[in-house]
Amino acid sequence: MLKPARTPTIIRGPFAACPSSPPGTTSSGPPESQKGGTSESLQCYAFDVTLIQHLDRAAAATGAAWDAIEGPITIKETRSQLFLAYASIALEHQEAIILLLRHGLRGSAVALIRPVFEIFYRASWIHHCAKPNQIDRIKKGKFRFPEMGAMVAAIDKAIGETFFQQFKADSWKKQNDFTHTGSFQVNSR
Repeated sequence: MLKPARTPTIIRGPFAACPSSPPGTTSSGPPESQKGGTSESLQCYAFDVTLIQHLDRAAAATGAAWDAIEGPITIKETRSQLFLAYASIALEHQEAIILLLRHGLRGSAVALIRPVFEIFYRASWIHHCAKPNQIDRIKKGKFRFPEMGAMVAAIDKAIGETFFQQFKADSWKKQNDFTHTGSFQVNSR
């Protein structure tokens, strides 16, 4: 049985620690003189969003994504079928994360973050790197994906960027930690 959500959590924006704010406080927005100014004036803009508001926005975005991929469509190309299958699994995980957070089950919710990113990496690899014979083997469940580091390197090479490698480097340890009940997960209690 799911338990009711705990007291609303306030999520502090990335600019919550403004140098001009007194210690221990945050501003509620940019000063009137800075509204509509340059992006530098927004560097000290702080905002508070309740967890419920954030989850409502996430649920709306998830619903919009479902609306975009569901319906009476026929896709015969296997690569696109796989891509949409991965997208639907990611959306289900997103819905589960929202549901778990609404019921105060934060540890279980963050444990799903890594699987969402694994789906993102695999779908991107399928889209940018997989050869036709690999696509068929993936569809049949007879393919072993490259290790994650090799996969993100291949994607980046295909798109001429370093985004995937950098993102994995910045987040993989924490994703593993939350999924496998490591110190981040345990110390958040």
